[in-house]
Amino acid sequence: MSANNFIKINRKDFTVSDCDAETGAGILINKVKTLDEAINIAQKYQKENIVEYGIQFIDSGSSPE
Repeated sequence: MSANNFIKINRKDFTVSDCDAETGAGILINKVKTLDEAINIAQKYQKENIVEYGIQFIDSGSSPE
C-alpha cells in the first residue's frame, strides 16, 4: 500500500503540511517562526510517519508541482 504523500514546507510563512501527491490537498502539521524550525518539524514527522515522496519547498502561493 502506498502513502502517496509528501511534506510541503512554505519558505514564506514556515508552514509544514502533509500533502496528497495526486491532488496537492494537505493537512497542516505545524506553523513555526523560522525555516530551520520548519525543517526540524518535517524531519521529525518523516521519521514518525510514512512519507513516500519526501520534502518539497515552495514559496507562498505557488503550486505543489
